[in-house]
Amino acid sequence: MTNLLLNFPCGCWIILTGFITCFAPLLKCIEAGRGENASSILFVILSQINDFHVKEAEKFRHHFNSQLDNLDKSSWPQVLSTHEHFLDIPGTWTIFPLIDQLVPLHTGWSWVFICEEDTRVDINALARLLQSKNASEHHFLGRELRDHETTIIHHFAFPDNPLQFAYPDFRAGIVLSISLVKHLHNRLNNEKLKIEFSIDPKHEFALFVWDEGRGTPLVGVKEFCSVDQSYSSDCITRQLFKFPDCNETIKEEDLFVAVKTCEKFHNTRIPIVKATWGKETKYIEYFSEIEDRSIPTTKLDVPNTERGENT
Repeated sequence: MTNLLLNFPCGCWIILTGFITCFAPLLKCIEAGRGENASSILFVILSQINDFHVKEAEKFRHHFNSQLDNLDKSSWPQVLSTHEHFLDIPGTWTIFPLIDQLVPLHTGWSWVFICEEDTRVDINALARLLQSKNASEHHFLGRELRDHETTIIHHFAFPDNPLQFAYPDFRAGIVLSISLVKHLHNRLNNEKLKIEFSIDPKHEFALFVWDEGRGTPLVGVKEFCSVDQSYSSDCITRQLFKFPDCNETIKEEDLFVAVKTCEKFHNTRIPIVKATWGKETKYIEYFSEIEDRSIPTTKLDVPNTERGENT
């Protein structure tokens, strides 16, 4: 009798020898190969409550909604924006508070896609990408960024080889499986966060997910495109402009710059500021814990600390 070798989309190979001897695995394989539709993805826009960002979020929704006509209504995905749906939740821009909010909202979606207001996403193409993934496993997908040298905003992480660690470009979007979201939710509710403050949330979030090698590393998706790659027809996500259009340039007399410093930097850092960008602004004032008329500084009644970050 001739054997028949079948290859299914999920990567399974089934041998038929006149009758099916492995019917249950075959059904499981076929089920896995059916893939995802758009309704299995929850879309979350990182937005802010001011006129400029609200308008950018509206542009995202317009582009997003324009694609729904090509989808069966039962496949329409849910889209949330942080300035509307999570307005009372502080710090959603760091992602961590969002994780705590998403699990109670879980109503059948298998994936969450998080992006910025000026991201543009091809809904169908994203659904096709996720066809080969299993949402019951931990998945963390995005466009890879890597540091070529250590940097203060990443707390000098990986000093021997900063290139070894990949973190995502939020502007190109990230994808988390529901399994990973629930796992992170459990960790956030049972562990103390090592992060006391946030400077670059995309790096800090990736470090948390990676969990010192015990967790889930970012997997790069080449179809999540940077602004320089966005012309490609292969892009699932795009970025329209390298820099946002902030409308009219403000007048020089409308700009006031406040510089926070401390006594030990009066003779080292302040001269550099004054010799470079400090001389480009009309109104600039230096604030310190002591009065120094040679600069001059404005004394603040706030004691200095030995360590900390600029705020």
